Amino acid sequence: MDIKAELKQLSDEDYKKFALKLLPKDTVMYGVRIPELKKIARQEAKEHKTAFLEQADYNIFEEVLLCGLIIAVL
Repeated sequence: MDIKAELKQLSDEDYKKFALKLLPKDTVMYGVRIPELKKIARQEAKEHKTAFLEQADYNIFEEVLLCGLIIAVL
């Protein structure tokens, strides 16, 4: 499955509303919880290494966080 599609599927509107109150006003995010991002990062690092780092949209909060998590897992 495409990672961006998976992130959209895992989005939680209540979590997104909560998290946006804690972040700068111009933050764009899906609303995916951290444990889910960690699972995706482990899977992506195992299967595709750093491929996602090249296609990530660095304006979306979870995608930036996911890039950091992938690097940390490697």
